Amino acid sequence: MIENELMYKRLRGFIDRGIISKTDKTLVVCGWEFDQQALDSLGFTDFVITSMAPSGTPKIKNYRTEDVERLSFADNSFDNVIVHAGLHHCYSPHKAVCEMYRVAKKNVIIFEAQDSFTLRLFSRLGLALDYEVDAVIQSNNTSGGVNNLPIPNYIYRWTKREIEKLVRSFDPVGEPEIAVVSEFYCNPCHMEGFLKEHIISKMLGKTAMLGLIKISTALLNLFLRSQGNCFTVLVRKDSQRLHRWMKKTDKGYEFTG
Repeated sequence: MIENELMYKRLRGFIDRGIISKTDKTLVVCGWEFDQQALDSLGFTDFVITSMAPSGTPKIKNYRTEDVERLSFADNSFDNVIVHAGLHHCYSPHKAVCEMYRVAKKNVIIFEAQDSFTLRLFSRLGLALDYEVDAVIQSNNTSGGVNNLPIPNYIYRWTKREIEKLVRSFDPVGEPEIAVVSEFYCNPCHMEGFLKEHIISKMLGKTAMLGLIKISTALLNLFLRSQGNCFTVLVRKDSQRLHRWMKKTDKGYEFTG
């Protein structure tokens, strides 16, 4: 059920806290049918979903083809700009975040993978992917990789410090307000593909392996939540505090010395 998905839960929380509104003008980049289902279920009334796929390809309402690294929208065009598990499909994830920030008026919301010691260890053990080979295979080698091409993309993982440095560099006039929630989250239907050939799966069987994943996820969240694989970032652009040496004018920003 969509209500059990991490994106739904986090957006629901932002709505309940008054950070975002169902009537906000919202843009989803690197989006697909799942994103529409989540926004519809939450009651969003004004949203546009974009990705690299040609218009008319996906069965998504309010869809248009856009390259997140080169968005055609003007600055501050949307109240909220959201991405869910899409930045790691970009040639330049950093450029994509900058474009999201540019066209956002209030909030940038990012759901991506976190870079942590635990995830690097999992990668060495074959429990976390470095390249999304399965996504290309599932599309019959026609798409699903970097920039939706049939080339498996590297899974770029983030840290809070990296997001902070990027935002500060792109918009240096003030102090950014950035909130991060890390946690371990594994949807079994997303795990079956690449774990079916894993040695543990072959030893335990599919049902036992998925049960082990569920138990392990609960234990990891109990003791190592900050090391989680899932990384929700909220950048509150409208809450930015200007530096004491800057002031806002009718023409933009001015250095006061």
